[in-house]
Amino acid sequence: MRILVVDDDASSRKLLTTAFEVEGFEVRAVAEGLDALGALASEKWKPDVMVLDYMMPNFTGGDVLDAMDAFPGLRQVPVIIASASDQLPPKVLTRANLVMKKPVNIGELVEAVKKLAPDST
Repeated sequence: MRILVVDDDASSRKLLTTAFEVEGFEVRAVAEGLDALGALASEKWKPDVMVLDYMMPNFTGGDVLDAMDAFPGLRQVPVIIASASDQLPPKVLTRANLVMKKPVNIGELVEAVKKLAPDST
């Protein structure tokens, strides 16, 4: 299973990448929303699930979701929003498959990813 981790915090990216790799997932981690769109649009590597931070500078998780909706083929990628914010816009709450409060419980996150793309392993 391929997981795309998008988080501007380097320690969060490392923690999530390590946790998913231990589970045998193939992980690509990026620090910015625009890099996430590049990874999503890649012909060579398509994620089965994306774990997306909401509060990032320049291009937020909400911006990523809006851009995904504008491109055919990107809308079907399941998205888990991981955010410290209690004030997510309704459109983000509606669009995300799941929202988890940071700091996330890694075990619960791994199980959620498995449930969103169970046939991808």
